Amino acid sequence: VATTCTAGPIGLTAFGITTILLNFLNAELIGKDTITLIICYGMFHGGMIQILAGMWEVYRGNIFGGCAFTSYGGFWMGFALFEILMVITELEPPSKDGKVVWLCVWGVFTLLNLIGTLNANR
Repeated sequence: VATTCTAGPIGLTAFGITTILLNFLNAELIGKDTITLIICYGMFHGGMIQILAGMWEVYRGNIFGGCAFTSYGGFWMGFALFEILMVITELEPPSKDGKVVWLCVWGVFTLLNLIGTLNANR
């Protein structure tokens, strides 16, 4: 693998598409019946592809990109597993407040990543 190749474009594409799909669902622009599609897409494109992109970035020596992509990949794998467990078990779903807090934590992580990118090439 050439060290000049970057996994950034595929990692950002996986992040962007899956995040838009989730937000369409959260904003109720699409029906709840699309959750299966979002889970499958989130697990593989949002999760697996981003984790692979993160590992590729670490291999290239880009620790920041590796941290961001693997973290968001873990977010998507965790989200998919959570939704699957809600269907196949008798676990109580979390309150809306719980889900809001969970998404806010990821919002803070995203903000910190934004701040990191502004200082990355100085």
